[in-house]
Amino acid sequence: MTIDTKSRHRTRAGGNVFLDLGFPAGEAKRLFAHANVQIDESIRLKHQLMDEIAEWMKEASVTQAVAAEVLRVTRPRVSDVINHKVLAKTVTDIEIRSGATVTAGGLLFSALQDGWVVAYDDEKLQELWRFNVGTPLKGAPVVYAIGPKQYLAVQSSGRHLHPVKYDNLEHSSYLFVFAVN
Repeated sequence: MTIDTKSRHRTRAGGNVFLDLGFPAGEAKRLFAHANVQIDESIRLKHQLMDEIAEWMKEASVTQAVAAEVLRVTRPRVSDVINHKVLAKTVTDIEIRSGATVTAGGLLFSALQDGWVVAYDDEKLQELWRFNVGTPLKGAPVVYAIGPKQYLAVQSSGRHLHPVKYDNLEHSSYLFVFAVN
């Protein structure tokens, strides 16, 4: 089996990905507006979570250093959370339903529904690497180590239920494993 990994098009930041995917202009506008509502709700929920962490710290008299230990992050990241500072953000070609995994070595991995496994620098979210596995991905990426060697595993979903049809994607279940270092 040959997997095509060539990127043919990227929607510019602020562009309408639905228009680029070939939806009629009216439908693309509606879908784009709906996506923006979902993004706004996601941001609202993140701010709510930041507020709840700050409230927990205040009520329990927890210092940023202790919160960092509990949350397994650095103290400056706790400060960023309680001050609502967004460290970085990136726009992806399609929504991420799989979540993301971050390594201690500073990599953030995500798996997209259109088959792309993407690696970012975890500080600035600069894309470092991407690979298309040729089948939809919905499971969260997992990072593990065997001895000194690290691996990234992603699982395909079987059936692709997204409203956008991707003609070149296979509808099968696979587990893909990549060596990280």
